[in-house]
Amino acid sequence: MGKIWQLTVLFIYFFLVNSLVSCASGSSATDKSVINISLSPVNSVIQQNKTQQYTLTATYSDGTSRELTTGIVWNSSNPSVVTIDNNGLATVVAASGTSNITATYAGVTSSMSSTLTATAAKVTAVTINPINSVISKGFTQEYTATATYSDGTSSELTTGLVWNSSNPSVVTIDNDGLATVVAASGFSNITATYAGVTSSMPSILTATAAKVVAVSITPLDSLVAKGWTQEYTAIVRYSDGSSSEVTAGVTWTSSNPSVATIDNDGLANVLTTSGNTNITAAYAGVSSIIAAKLIAKEAVYAYILNYGNNSYTQCIVNPADGTLSNCNTVIPTGRGALDGPSVMTIDGIYAYIPNVNNNSYTQCVISTSDGTLLNCNTVIPTGNGALDGPSVVLINNGYAYITNYLNNSFVQCIASSIDGTLSNCNTFVPSGSGALSKPNEIAINNGYAYITNYDANSYTQCNVSPVSGLLSNCNTTTPSGGATLNGPTGITINNGYAYIANYHGASYTQCNVNSTTGTLSNCNTVIPDGSGALLAPTEITINRGYAYITNDDNNSYTQCNVSPTNGALLNCNTIIPSGSGALNRPSGVTF
Repeated sequence: MGKIWQLTVLFIYFFLVNSLVSCASGSSATDKSVINISLSPVNSVIQQNKTQQYTLTATYSDGTSRELTTGIVWNSSNPSVVTIDNNGLATVVAASGTSNITATYAGVTSSMSSTLTATAAKVTAVTINPINSVISKGFTQEYTATATYSDGTSSELTTGLVWNSSNPSVVTIDNDGLATVVAASGFSNITATYAGVTSSMPSILTATAAKVVAVSITPLDSLVAKGWTQEYTAIVRYSDGSSSEVTAGVTWTSSNPSVATIDNDGLANVLTTSGNTNITAAYAGVSSIIAAKLIAKEAVYAYILNYGNNSYTQCIVNPADGTLSNCNTVIPTGRGALDGPSVMTIDGIYAYIPNVNNNSYTQCVISTSDGTLLNCNTVIPTGNGALDGPSVVLINNGYAYITNYLNNSFVQCIASSIDGTLSNCNTFVPSGSGALSKPNEIAINNGYAYITNYDANSYTQCNVSPVSGLLSNCNTTTPSGGATLNGPTGITINNGYAYIANYHGASYTQCNVNSTTGTLSNCNTVIPDGSGALLAPTEITINRGYAYITNDDNNSYTQCNVSPTNGALLNCNTIIPSGSGALNRPSGVTF
């Protein structure tokens, strides 16, 4: 019985071992394996600097599947567009392009890649700077715009912007974000649009009245005798480009009051016979950058050009009654020889004489001791600045203007503040309503130019740019009735009145000058008689309360008193100098 029990136990043992072996052998034959892996998402479009999380799912031989987290090798076909880390997190590093994302697990690579397309980050907001500002008329404000993107980044924009002003009658703005204030009051909302997104918060630009930006003085340089006075004028330029002559509120200063003092009205009084002082003016907190140089001298001199014998006559001016005395006629020779000299202009220590017959001008230095003209040099401009019958050289605010009698034009040049030479000359031929007709003389006053037209019995009025000196908006006027011109030659502006010499009418025409528009009105032609009769008057000049009119036909000049009340010429007397001071077809008096 015991042996049977032992055999039974042994049988059971071998049975169990065989069963276990059989099980092990069967398991090896049916073990599951990875047969496919797939990515998710399959395709996507992602903005630059954004990320995409990928997942990987494995499918096994037994039909089961599960999401994998470890043991994966991720790959981007275009890492310059998309990078991907070991955890399947892809980052878009470019604004455009594509990349195929694949994964490998247990030696199996995803058969279908996921295509990731990169796009630029989208604009989510636009802001502009500055937010609010207060700007004076004529000034500008530059705006900048910054875009904020969907990826959280931001950048300053330079192109592709559309700027807008809600009130262009107050503020205009160009494509570069430069706003210009065009009104003296009001406001405008400034906005910018980029990529279809408009700034949500506008910038409010408030306009204020134009500010003073520059102050200039005229005349810039002058020679004045002891006991005489020099009246200065302050011209203010505003931020809107306009300019005006100012009288009240100007602070005048003389750097050397022992040579000359100056009062609140800009009237300088010379105290010595030598030395110099700089005159400056300040208005609304702005001072003149360029000072006017006043040089004291012993006497005041008058110069009369003689067309008939190519000379000039120099006289001493009596401060008591304005009479001319000690006259002496000089005929320059050599490089300073004259040829049909017309109206002379003095600017500081320099004299300019146009020569009608040889299309030139002569520049000289005025002696501060005795007033003689020294170092004279005749210049014949060529090219675009060539002259053609020049009749006057006028210097104003650093620019020279020369009228060309024979080709109905004028030449503008830059006058050097160092040596007085003229350069960068250009010829202008006005047309249309501003056309010239044998232009004779030009006068400039308070931002307006006036040119007499000998053949048309008219004058042309133009605006003078305070910056470039260019003449614009020219308009020719032919007075009629009691103001008819007759061969107008010289013109001068003094204390709100204009005086035009009429060569053929033995007369002069006096007009009121509008201080705002510069237009001439209430004109009246006067024919002096008796001892003050005129005879082919060529030029009229006013100096310190006296008027001087040169008479071409009888080699004389007529001196008159100028009424301080209405500008009328009174107590006229015609004088014919003789001897060494004799005149010969005089064309004008200059002081």
